[in-house]
Amino acid sequence: MQNVILSTYGLKLTLHNICENITLMCMATQKGVMCKRGGEIMDTRQNDFIVAYCGLACSNCGMYLKGKCAGCHSDKPMNRNCKMKACAIEHKYTTCADCTEYSNLKDCRKLNNLVANFFGFIFRTDRIGNLNRIREAGIEKFIDGKRKDGRA
Repeated sequence: MQNVILSTYGLKLTLHNICENITLMCMATQKGVMCKRGGEIMDTRQNDFIVAYCGLACSNCGMYLKGKCAGCHSDKPMNRNCKMKACAIEHKYTTCADCTEYSNLKDCRKLNNLVANFFGFIFRTDRIGNLNRIREAGIEKFIDGKRKDGRA
């Protein structure tokens, strides 16, 4: 089970519960994820998977893979003025799937607008579809599926 926590600096911190007793503190960096358990530091890059506030799979994005973006949960996202990120942080959401204001995410003008739809068409991504899958199946099953299909 994973819980995502955002620090005031925008770094993504993840708590991993292992054997119900051991907690790891992890920080997403541009080069991967470094975890600390007690005094031991572990590299968990192969297990890391970052989901953007808007539902994109950052870990599968070309900009992330090239090191030009560390994901929107980091301090070096592609779009520093993202309205979706600002809204999610304000409401303390892990992703927009947690939003209770819109039962139908297509009604949200931050997610569903001309620019977002244009980029979705060009890059063949489906933010709202991803968020609906997160709502239906949960973040863990969504991540498992995205790891398999490799699409953002």
